[in-house]
Amino acid sequence: MNKIIFYNKIKYFFSNPTLLLGLILFCLSLLLVLTTHFNIPCFFTDKELANQIAQTVPISAISTATKHLFNPKYDIENSMFQIWAWLFAALLFCVIFRINKYDNLKNIKIFSNKYFLYLWVNLSYPIFSFCYLCTYMSDLEKYVYNSAADTFAIPMLGMLVTIFMFSVIYYPLINLIIFVTYNTKIKRLLYKIIWLILIFILLILVIICFIYHFNYLIICMDFIILIWFMIAINSIKYLNNK
Repeated sequence: MNKIIFYNKIKYFFSNPTLLLGLILFCLSLLLVLTTHFNIPCFFTDKELANQIAQTVPISAISTATKHLFNPKYDIENSMFQIWAWLFAALLFCVIFRINKYDNLKNIKIFSNKYFLYLWVNLSYPIFSFCYLCTYMSDLEKYVYNSAADTFAIPMLGMLVTIFMFSVIYYPLINLIIFVTYNTKIKRLLYKIIWLILIFILLILVIICFIYHFNYLIICMDFIILIWFMIAINSIKYLNNK
């Protein structure tokens, strides 16, 4: 009898995404505390020394001259923090939308609410862009540079221009797709393909964000990407059911 009760508790635990994610996140957090003291990894074992070396060699030779100071654990530790961020974002998602069983993922009505969708697609872009810009600059700052090199203002300005130029395409296109999907009775394969392309773009963003140097804003980016995944999948289902 005790075995049956124990088995049912284990079964319930694994059937509850919130509890399962919470346990995995706790275990990974404990591992990060033990291995890194929960300090974000540095690309160099001694960045101050690497920066001093960078001032004494030509710009093209900085990487070679500082190679012996590269942190051999950086990629592993940075990846662990990135996985931790995704787990945290997923747990936050489950808590907010009260996902206590996997079937609940199919019944989140707000992702079919057109008012929420219009609000989300228009507000999530500037929030994501801000986080992305900060992450992009943080990734550049993990390296060392010669004082004669260009300032960080140049790549920052370049990224700001890119974000603005992309917004010129993003806002009219995404609002049109939302309108056609949820405000009309038009049911065409083209719109499903567009949503599938969006899912592909989101997957690319996941890879890009995962490679970047970790900072806590990445949690926000992961959460936004996760919501977008749900919106895209739900929109395809909505088109199928029209």
